[in-house]
Amino acid sequence: QELQLIAEQAERISDIVTKLLTFSRQSRMELTVCDVNAVMERAISLIEFRLKGSAVILRRELTPALPPVLCDVNRLTEVFVNLMNNAIDAMQPAGTLTVVTGQAAKGRVRIAVSDTGSGIDPALLERIFDPFFTTKEPGKGTGLGLSISHGIVRGHQGEIHVQSAPGRGSTFTVLLPARVF
Repeated sequence: QELQLIAEQAERISDIVTKLLTFSRQSRMELTVCDVNAVMERAISLIEFRLKGSAVILRRELTPALPPVLCDVNRLTEVFVNLMNNAIDAMQPAGTLTVVTGQAAKGRVRIAVSDTGSGIDPALLERIFDPFFTTKEPGKGTGLGLSISHGIVRGHQGEIHVQSAPGRGSTFTVLLPARVF
């Protein structure tokens, strides 16, 4: 049991160090033409283990035949995994996680991750993308996930927005420019 605890804490420390390194260095993105729905499905496959045995329900509303986007698949996957993990955390022990893709104005693709969780206090909304800012209890978050996600989305010439109200959940919307051929 003690070895298990040590292993868990070592993993947590490794995760924090990795996030700090990602945050501190501006490495080059590997851009390819990709299907946002495929990236979202990849991200979902990485968080599904958290949904097994929980009372959180996943709803997918992925619009077929979206225009492709130019993206770094690994980094965009990281954004979606982070948004979904935050949503799951906000809904404990139960709720609905909804993932929606579609077309948006100005030739963009829209990805929205919504939850029916606790929501975010309006006074905190302006700070949620700040590095090291977290509303999670000590030991549960580094405050880097949304900051890193914001940087990744901006690196894709995209935007990330949040709508939230206490007790009514949150929706994070990512807008990415579509690749026109």
